[in-house]
Amino acid sequence: MQILLEKLRVLKPAVDIQDTINTQITRPTSINIEKQYLLEFETQNESNDNIIEIIEAGDLVRYLDSRHPEKIMNVKISNNLNNFQEGITHVNSPLGQALMGLTIDDSTTLSLPSGDVKITVKEIIKS
Repeated sequence: MQILLEKLRVLKPAVDIQDTINTQITRPTSINIEKQYLLEFETQNESNDNIIEIIEAGDLVRYLDSRHPEKIMNVKISNNLNNFQEGITHVNSPLGQALMGLTIDDSTTLSLPSGDVKITVKEIIKS
């Protein structure tokens, strides 16, 4: 807290609080405020149009598999578990490695013992 107060002292005062207290507050106050500082923060754009979602551990990924093009597959990327039958794959599994870092509509080829499979990401649900 002390560090924050020291940093605030070097900022340019935006409003003299004493004038505000004298003109707007009618009840007594025991707070001794000398100056108010204007802090500007970057605001996030409320639109998600410019945000690119990248697959990371913890995400639920919906994708198309070239072996079953009519069915959207779901898998959760995990740091701990690997159980494909329950819809969980480890980040270091072949599927996890193929998906990590992809974005929506990206495609990649997954090499499996049964042959190559094309995977296309359709949706990323962040955890």
